[in-house]
Amino acid sequence: MGKYLGRSIAGLFISLGISLFIINLFQIPLDQVLAIPPALLLSSILLGLVRFTAQGLRLHLLLIKFADIRIGFTGAIILRGASEFFALTTIPFIADEAARTWLLTKRGESVGRAFWISLTEMILDTVVGGFIAVISGLNALIQHIYYIALPILVISIFQIMAVLVFIVAVKSANEGLIVDVVRRLAARLPLPRELRDKVGHGWGDAVRSLISWNNLPLFSAQLVTSFVVMSTPALVLYLILSDAVRYGFLESLYAFHSGNTLGLLPITVGGSGLTEAGVYLYLSGVLGLVSPATVIQWRIATYYIPLIISGIMLIQAVLKRQGA
Repeated sequence: MGKYLGRSIAGLFISLGISLFIINLFQIPLDQVLAIPPALLLSSILLGLVRFTAQGLRLHLLLIKFADIRIGFTGAIILRGASEFFALTTIPFIADEAARTWLLTKRGESVGRAFWISLTEMILDTVVGGFIAVISGLNALIQHIYYIALPILVISIFQIMAVLVFIVAVKSANEGLIVDVVRRLAARLPLPRELRDKVGHGWGDAVRSLISWNNLPLFSAQLVTSFVVMSTPALVLYLILSDAVRYGFLESLYAFHSGNTLGLLPITVGGSGLTEAGVYLYLSGVLGLVSPATVIQWRIATYYIPLIISGIMLIQAVLKRQGA
């Protein structure tokens, strides 16, 4: 895992470079970018902690139901936050799921079960985030902003359809299809080969069980926590835009998910550049707000601050694994 951590640190500098490039491209005064009011900075930190807590609660509930090991609520928050570091510093492709799989196996969980629990979280984020993104795209489509609406709709609908097909295959116990998909995913996982070869074991247990009627309360709780996870960055954007009184939380939610949808494309580290572009285009094209500085301030509050928090959690998680 050491070499993957090295790649993540390199990714951090790449992301920072992209942010500096955007600042230079739009000729944004640096003092304007850094002029974040203390109250907003504190709110961003608190909302970031709320997001990590929601992610930790979701993981904790999944572990209680499906895992062979027992990890406390605080431990689940730290573990989930630690894996988020890799999501923020690598090209989006289940990097944080691989990190959670690795951390869970180091605590005694089987590779297959750890992977499926981690994959279930990704599916929940995709379903909730994709649904909001579709609404965001439709809102842009209604206003005839086609250059924003069409990419968002195409990407988000494809993501939702891919997840639905996957869930149906799991639910119907279509082992051949699932094993093939998992093998393709495993080949790209940043895990040691001996772990990658085992991710297909116990395939679909968590996903198949979660969507059964017997687990409807758990599934509902997972959707609620996933909505919190997928809406707190939008709430930060809403607070930044609070001076523009005509904009409500829904508009901020749509703008965030426009950026988040583009940021999920496996092109740049942590969606850097693409996320900012999506938010900026939605704010300017749909809401009529042209403010690159606002977007950069929002990115600092929802990317770099959580990055620091997740880095601290990663250190705690690794130290705990080593018995320090």
